[in-house]
Amino acid sequence: MYRGIIIGLILTAAATAQAKDTGIFIDASVGQTSLETDTLNLNQNATGYKGDLGYQFSKYLGVEAGYVDFGDPTDGDKVYRLGEVKVNPTAWQGFATGTLPIGNFDVFGKVGAAVLNSDVSTSKGSISDSEEVLAYGGGLGYNFKSFGVQAEYDSYDSDNFKDLYFVSVGIVIPIKTRFLTN
Repeated sequence: MYRGIIIGLILTAAATAQAKDTGIFIDASVGQTSLETDTLNLNQNATGYKGDLGYQFSKYLGVEAGYVDFGDPTDGDKVYRLGEVKVNPTAWQGFATGTLPIGNFDVFGKVGAAVLNSDVSTSKGSISDSEEVLAYGGGLGYNFKSFGVQAEYDSYDSDNFKDLYFVSVGIVIPIKTRFLTN
């Protein structure tokens, strides 16, 4: 399934006219989640993914919204009397973005909010929680002629987790439509 998505993204990127400057774009990333909580004495990493849809108003300012699945950090031997602990955090998020273009490179920062959903399961049962959190991050992108690549860091200011961040690499694809271009 993931291979088909990646091939589709590459073919879409090859069909576009130029890298992200203004207009609608999508991005897809895969990365490493770091999650730490004092309550469960849990400090684990997991592989996650995310996807965003955005609009670049100018080469300096934009917005993006999307979904992130942080993976399933699991710890089987650190939590007293609970057995294996599995945490599955996900989030719907939105950001205002600022970009500093330097040649083909983009240095960017973003700030926004996320609705963080957390499912925690153990051998004794499970709980779910949802909270609205401050989200922020930044990164570095490189623009090719028809697509871009980026590396970024996203952090989430959660009450449920002492530390939650996502470091990822991905592809950015501009969407050119007839009614948006001259």
